[in-house]
This record gives sequence, C-alpha cells and structure tokens, in this order.
Amino acid sequence: MYLSQSGQLYIETAIAAHRNVYDFGPVFRAEKSKTRRHLNEFWMMDAEMAFCTFEENLQIQESLIKYIIKHVLTINESDLAILNRDTAPLTAIVDTPWKRMTHTEFVADLIAKGFDVQQGEDIGSDIEMQYMDMVEQPVFVTHFPLAIKAFYTQEDPDNL
Repeated sequence: MYLSQSGQLYIETAIAAHRNVYDFGPVFRAEKSKTRRHLNEFWMMDAEMAFCTFEENLQIQESLIKYIIKHVLTINESDLAILNRDTAPLTAIVDTPWKRMTHTEFVADLIAKGFDVQQGEDIGSDIEMQYMDMVEQPVFVTHFPLAIKAFYTQEDPDNL
C-alpha cells in the first residue's frame, strides 16, 4: 500500500492545464516524528500557481494569513474574550507588512542576538520560537541553502 505524503508533486503537473491548483486532504508521514509539532498523520493544503513570481507568491501567502487572522478576530471575538486571549499582537500584525529575510540574513540576526548557530545550518523550532518572542511581526525566511532543503527545491543561482 502506498499512502500520499503530499499532493504537491501531483498538482505541480496540473498547473500547465489549470494555472492555479490546490488540494486539501489527509497526509501520512512514513518517517518517525522528530518533534511534537510534526504529526505522522494530518490534513494539509498544497497550492501551486503558474506564472507567479516569487514576490507575488509571498504576498499571496501573507494576504491569506492576514485574512484568516482578521476573520478569526471578528467571528470569534467573544470566544477569545472568554479565553482571556490578548488579541493586540494579532491586531498589530494584520496592518503592517511582514519582514522578509534570506536564510543567511536570518542566521546573521540570530548570531547578533546571541544564538549559538552557524551559517548553512538548519535552524530548529526551539530557536525559531525564541527568536519570534524577540520580534514583533512574522518573518518570511527565504533562500535556504540547498543542502538543508528537499530534493524538489529550486536552486537560486544568486545564492550558490
């Protein structure tokens, strides 16, 4: 039996005919989970867009997450109040542009902030969480070294 690990590779082939394609469904991981945040089975959405620039892609992702945050803040306002959730940090990030950093810039900022990391290394979720406690807005980290990404990641000729 073969279980789907992701629909990404399948929908990439469909963009030639349909331009913008997404899937949403169950995903099964064959490898052992290395963290509490990675389940062996979960539901995931993949999206692929033809003729979309890198910056357009980031803007679409940012807009989507901001839309979801605004929607949740509006629709679930009373629920968030019952839970005593401070919504000010979420309200603040929906009205400001999110920062974009290359992996090299991100690691340099981590080093400047006192983290024990080195250029070219993958950064673990514990360090990411500590970093996010130090900044006031979400950060897109881009241009990862090819050595720490999956086989289907496109190499950036300007980031060799």
